[in-house]
Amino acid sequence: MKKEFSPLFAAFGVMTGSVLANWDAAPLDVHEWGVNTFDWNTGKPLVQELPEYLYTDKKPGELFPSPQERVRDLPPDSGVRTKPILYFYPGKPHGRGTSSALAKVGIEMRFSEGYANAWWPQVNQYRTEEESQKAKAPDWESWKKAAFEERKKSFLNNDKDGKAAERWEKELAVYQELSPDDQIQRLTQGRAWQRAPIEFPEDQRMQLVWEELTLHSEAPAGQVLPGADLPEDHWAKIARKVDAAYVSNGKELERYVFYE
Repeated sequence: MKKEFSPLFAAFGVMTGSVLANWDAAPLDVHEWGVNTFDWNTGKPLVQELPEYLYTDKKPGELFPSPQERVRDLPPDSGVRTKPILYFYPGKPHGRGTSSALAKVGIEMRFSEGYANAWWPQVNQYRTEEESQKAKAPDWESWKKAAFEERKKSFLNNDKDGKAAERWEKELAVYQELSPDDQIQRLTQGRAWQRAPIEFPEDQRMQLVWEELTLHSEAPAGQVLPGADLPEDHWAKIARKVDAAYVSNGKELERYVFYE
């Protein structure tokens, strides 16, 4: 990195095994750590190059295509999670089958200063510092306006008993008393029950976007951790000696999400 920075990121999670494709309130802990390496004999910093397999701004590689159903578009159960803290510790797997999958998460990240110049595993979206700075915040008001009209239409069209207008007036009174964030959540509820797709506006200020990562209790079949030829004392290997979940983008595997 060329500048000191503070990362700003949003982490979204959904537990697997649900009948509906929506959020589950099961807890998901996310721990964010930094890495410093030292020579214990001299007490001086130990310089280690980044592993060759990492993606960088100089060689960003071929980005993964975004999935049809992004984690961010699933309706929230209680709004935005606070204090995201990136090791993942999901609960026990639920649902049937022998899959090691525990949960799915989506991560969006930008930096208050500087830019992302290395990351792993591969992302679905990568934007330079210049692209991020030129982008505007999502237009939530336009999204809310369109979603509001859709919700109103769904209420008024359901008029078999002739009381649709009455039900809508009650719903409107409740909606108007909510905070702006709670209004967004309210607008998603109807779509969730109707199993209608929810497409939230994309924040194009985000420099790194993982649309869907799967967390596993064990390494998925056919996927291996990279960097087998790295020294055993390399930070990339040492950082794997935790009981956190394996993180997979469907092809690449790690015990954490890395960015710099």
